[in-house]
Amino acid sequence: MNSLNKVLFIGNVGNTPEVKHFPNGMIVAKFNLATNEYYMDKNNQKQERVYWHKIVAFNGLADFVEKTIEKGDRIYVEGKLVTNSYIDSKNEKKYNTEIHSIQIIRLSKPKGYEDSKKNESENDYYDSDLGF
Repeated sequence: MNSLNKVLFIGNVGNTPEVKHFPNGMIVAKFNLATNEYYMDKNNQKQERVYWHKIVAFNGLADFVEKTIEKGDRIYVEGKLVTNSYIDSKNEKKYNTEIHSIQIIRLSKPKGYEDSKKNESENDYYDSDLGF
C-alpha cells in the first residue's frame, strides 16, 4: 500500500443537507457534522469542544442523504480528506477542507419511528462502493 487517506466520524448533522441536482444527472449533497471532545480544564472542570466538519456526498450517496438524513441526526461517516485551494476576491490564497464521504450510516432513529413498523436495514445505510 502506497498511502491511505481515510477518516471516520460519529457526530450530529448540524444543518439540513443542501442538495443540488445537475443536468448531467450528478447529485451533490453538502452538510456540516459536529463532533464533540470533552476534557478537564486547569480548574478540574469538565469542558466541551465542538468541531465542525464539511461533509460532501455524491450521486447515489447524495440521493440517500437527501431522502433520509436530517438536521440533528446522529450518523457515522466514512470518507477521505480533500483540501482544495482558491484565490479570493482580495487575491489571497484560501483553503477549503472537506470530507468526501463513501459511506454513511444513520445511527439515530428517524422521526416517527415505530418499533413494530421499522425494518432495521431499511433506509439507514448507504455504501457508495456497494451501491446500497
